[in-house]
Amino acid sequence: FNSPAIDQSSSGGSFTDQRGAPRPYDSPFATNAYGGDGSDMGACEWTPTPDIWINAGPFLYWGSVTNWSAGLPTPTNSVYITNSGYAGNLTQAILDDSTPTNSMKMADLTLGQMLDTNINEVDLNGPFMTTWFHILNTLNLLPGGLVLVNGSMPLVVDGMATFAAAPAPVADPTTLPGQVYIELGSARFADVNLGAATNAVGKLSIASGTLDIAGTLTAATAPVGSGVLPCDGEIEVLGPATFNHTNHMMFLGVEGIGRFFQNAGTTRILGASLGSDAQPYAVGQITVAGGQFFASQSIQMSGHDTAAFGCSLDVFGGVYVTNASRSAFLQAGHRSTVSVYPGGQLQVDNLILTNGGSFTNLGGTFQITAPAGITNGAASFLGGTNDFLGGLNVSSAPGSTTTVEIASALVNVSSNFMIAADPGSLAQVDINSGASVIVNSGTLSVGSAGTGSSYST
Repeated sequence: FNSPAIDQSSSGGSFTDQRGAPRPYDSPFATNAYGGDGSDMGACEWTPTPDIWINAGPFLYWGSVTNWSAGLPTPTNSVYITNSGYAGNLTQAILDDSTPTNSMKMADLTLGQMLDTNINEVDLNGPFMTTWFHILNTLNLLPGGLVLVNGSMPLVVDGMATFAAAPAPVADPTTLPGQVYIELGSARFADVNLGAATNAVGKLSIASGTLDIAGTLTAATAPVGSGVLPCDGEIEVLGPATFNHTNHMMFLGVEGIGRFFQNAGTTRILGASLGSDAQPYAVGQITVAGGQFFASQSIQMSGHDTAAFGCSLDVFGGVYVTNASRSAFLQAGHRSTVSVYPGGQLQVDNLILTNGGSFTNLGGTFQITAPAGITNGAASFLGGTNDFLGGLNVSSAPGSTTTVEIASALVNVSSNFMIAADPGSLAQVDINSGASVIVNSGTLSVGSAGTGSSYST
């Protein structure tokens, strides 16, 4: 594995070497040549030696040599725990404080299988063990593959982690996901791909501790064909945990259904892109039921015109789309919805509603820093407090109408409140009983360049 020929070439588009073995294999032990793709020089591609888990059943010990086909794992092994056909339905490889530390570093790990409903599980249970469970290259979770982190032993994956890398052998793939569950402890990933196959579910869940993703994070990426269930990728923050993904955008619903759910703890991301206007099955959903969710760049929601339903952001906790320069933005388009519920708080620098996107405050707190624009969308302020610190402009493109409903809500506009101020725009604002609209330090303008109306009942 330390040959100077490793990773020093390019495959030229070929997927196999002269033996028919897969190429390239991007070794974790070598730096790729400039312009290369991780392929080796010569006729044969180096790959790690397989080390296969050979026993089945629960409560088996990772550190027992008799459980392995090639002895305890080493950094030059690709490790496979893929038992099927076992009547007990569960195979567990358990690590604890007594596990030999030299068996906790491997080149790759493949966990799970796609033949039946058996679970293949790795448990990181050492309450005092601080040595990394270290995967130098790839983590591949097939249906029924589970990594459980419950202790001081961190999970570290240097390469791509793929959850649900193959279709589940059941009609309901949610019963057999490929999953990492951090019950207590920490995990650090380079890149994560959730829901990478049709009829498959990939889940990344944390209840307590810290989860860091330094590279890319995508959910629901597999193409969907006619009559095929879409893939499903889910990220869950289920307790007093911290989730950090601040270097790249988070993509939810690239081709299937991508979900983010949080009911406690703290999430910090650069931004999120939900759905796709090119894929009818691509839908992204963010639900913040509790805790605090920070996005420093943007949340962008789009969708296909024929999609059964649109993308959504549901706010019951605290969501903050903001940065020091006040340039962060929340954009909802193509039937996407933003909803703030009682007890929820949404603070954004900029709000953009366009092409059928909608915003509804059902009794929470909403605050926007920069001038807000509602164009070709709809907004309903049905309760709570709504502060527009930079003013509000309600307008539409020619031939479209934008509507705003204010009922049983307090709306504070700290600058100009413009209704149909753009040429050719049509806009209507309905102020119903129990509502209060206050315009401070600015003017209320109705139809200065288009056709605007404001009704109060």
